[in-house]
Amino acid sequence: MSPEVKVAFYRIAQEALNNVAKHSGATLATVCLRCEPTQVELHVADDGRGFDVDSIPPDHLGVGIMHERAEAIDAALTIESGIGRGTEVAVVWKSPSRQN
Repeated sequence: MSPEVKVAFYRIAQEALNNVAKHSGATLATVCLRCEPTQVELHVADDGRGFDVDSIPPDHLGVGIMHERAEAIDAALTIESGIGRGTEVAVVWKSPSRQN
């Protein structure tokens, strides 16, 4: 991974964990980083109160920043959540030489 990709993953994880601490009311948060030759995956999940993903505008400050950072490195970012179900932020980056 290039330094740019590493920094993007770090900052996305940082923002996701900041959102857990500020908004979720969670008692547990997990961070999983899986590095494979063809791709890197980051998952940040919590057992908090969750929210309706459709009610958060995509340009909402924290969500918007995570999307921008993922787009800057050509990664896919997804956010899954539901009231009472917690939240999971996932980022998948595929190595440019392996994207075919």
